[in-house]
Amino acid sequence: MVAASSAGRRCAAPAVRFIGSGSSASASLFVHQTRPFSLDKNTYSTHSHFIGKHVASVTDAEFATYLDRALGALDTRDYHVARRIRRKYAVRLAALARGATTPGVKPMLKFYFSGLRDTADAATLQPLGVTRVLVDPHDLPNAAAFPHVALDSGAYRAFKAGTSLDLPALLHAATSRAFDMVFADVFGDAEASYQVYQTVKQTLPVTVPVVPVWPWGSDLWRLHRLLDASQIVGIGGLVPHLRRDNPLSDRDTVLAELTALVAEYPGRLHAFGLCWAKALDTLWELLYSADTSHWLAARRSTAMATYVHTGTGYLQEAPWRSLKHPDVESAVTASVGALRDFRPVTWACTRCGAVAPHHQMRLLPAAKRKCACGGKLRGVLPGGA
Repeated sequence: MVAASSAGRRCAAPAVRFIGSGSSASASLFVHQTRPFSLDKNTYSTHSHFIGKHVASVTDAEFATYLDRALGALDTRDYHVARRIRRKYAVRLAALARGATTPGVKPMLKFYFSGLRDTADAATLQPLGVTRVLVDPHDLPNAAAFPHVALDSGAYRAFKAGTSLDLPALLHAATSRAFDMVFADVFGDAEASYQVYQTVKQTLPVTVPVVPVWPWGSDLWRLHRLLDASQIVGIGGLVPHLRRDNPLSDRDTVLAELTALVAEYPGRLHAFGLCWAKALDTLWELLYSADTSHWLAARRSTAMATYVHTGTGYLQEAPWRSLKHPDVESAVTASVGALRDFRPVTWACTRCGAVAPHHQMRLLPAAKRKCACGGKLRGVLPGGA
């Protein structure tokens, strides 16, 4: 491969260096000699492709060491490209640094409780063992006692208030403590969100895990651009489409489209405001992370509580009175417990034992859950029930 500048200058064929040998952690990585401080898109894409291919195959225990070795070699050739790649994997590196992953174990969806309006909400969650919350700069003081915090930009708050995003407040908050993720966006505006993301990531240290946001319904090329820049991308603007006041058929259509999209990029997307139990259930094994304030729905006009159906194992919701909760706060506590402990159903054929993906089965009518061998696909509850 020959590196070429936009002016078409001829360059000597680059030297190729192999980093590591043997294990999956040290699969051969091509590090191509490039022009120092080059910002050529193809140069970044080449290195990002090779590094991304290999880090996807290593365990969490090997990931940080491997990436450091790879980028250490790249640093001497193209510092700016190495910096961009470090930024791309900032979320995973931050999680490893804080001991938030288990080596050798398939990562499980990171679920964040959002909607903490005051310290009373925090006091509700803490005794129940909740460790992950998502807040914006305005509500950040309410999250002081939680070990894992994702910082929302405050875009949705600004949208509802009819004001512009308070970027200085976001930048100040982002350096006030360690965060799992720091989101940068403008609600419903893809181009403005991209510009805010660029500003925030260039302003903050590279160790801050800044995550871009793609508004639902925007052009897909914008999502692809963000996925090239960041290992994790948020999907915003879902709340208006998934709220209970929308017809069920409309919500089902959006959920099917969202599931198909997320399935293309498993473990790489965060879904904001999943305010529908069926959506959380369906996407649980596909998303990197998600958040909802739906645990507070019993206190709202909908008076809904979230629960896990004992027969199907599905995450569902119903009026809290119909679930026999004695009062609103009991319904809130039960909803928190259901979201905290939920695990999706495992699907297997009763005849041949073949396993089927949960997200596909959850969206199919029972009559259509059939295996290629002709057997029925049955859901097995967590724990084998």
